[in-house]
Amino acid sequence: MKPPFFSKALLSVFSFALMTGVSQAATVLIDLGAAGTPTTTDALNRFWNNVTPTTQPTATSLLTLVDTTNASSGVSLAITSTTAVNKFADSNQNGDNPPKGNALLRNYPATATQDSLYGYGVAAGGTFTAPTGPVTLTLSGFRAGQAYDFFGFAARNSNDNRSELLSFQGAGTAVGVVYDPGSNTTGATFASGDIIASTAGQIVLTVGPTTGNASANQFFYLGVLEFSQAAPEPTSFSLLGLGIAAGAVGYVRRRRRVTAQGFSAQP
Repeated sequence: MKPPFFSKALLSVFSFALMTGVSQAATVLIDLGAAGTPTTTDALNRFWNNVTPTTQPTATSLLTLVDTTNASSGVSLAITSTTAVNKFADSNQNGDNPPKGNALLRNYPATATQDSLYGYGVAAGGTFTAPTGPVTLTLSGFRAGQAYDFFGFAARNSNDNRSELLSFQGAGTAVGVVYDPGSNTTGATFASGDIIASTAGQIVLTVGPTTGNASANQFFYLGVLEFSQAAPEPTSFSLLGLGIAAGAVGYVRRRRRVTAQGFSAQP
């Protein structure tokens, strides 16, 4: 017997709901580093965005980010500094080549892990004149109230304390992550946890040195930034599935009652 139309429709709705629940929004990858070592695509054929010392986007010249399929993500980036003089000062190429540890597990290529952009909080003459202070990355175009997960990487391979604070500000209280590119000899990455976009659809990341940063100039770094929409909690899937299943049972019972009373079911 050919299955009734409502069964097909109900199955389609159920499948769609589950697929919608478990799927995540497209991932965005950003390589922040030297102009000579950009990342276009990686071994997984994922597209990357690139930011170099001379191509840092401003509040009036935003960078529209593409996702890993090279489609527009709808999210734009601006980079500013508390000093209003500089943003990231320049690039450093003493990172990891080849990648290792968690950076390798996240499939970050050597072109992204071997360099990073850096800033500094203390001037010391010579090249390092006006301090760049903490640097702010403003990401706009998110879905308001939606949670997003951020990951990233930087390595200086200096084996001293160059710890930095990455502060993620969306809706509610800022989330701070302490990370040390200076002693990052294992390919360690950072993770933000769920960050909820503000009502304006923004998430702001500020990077600067911690008080424990032992470098004379208070250097801080960012080499890779990755983000994607956070997956809903498993309980959400369960409640969604139960709700649809309950609706299906109710529909079947009503149909049986109608059929038993001599009415034909709809095709």
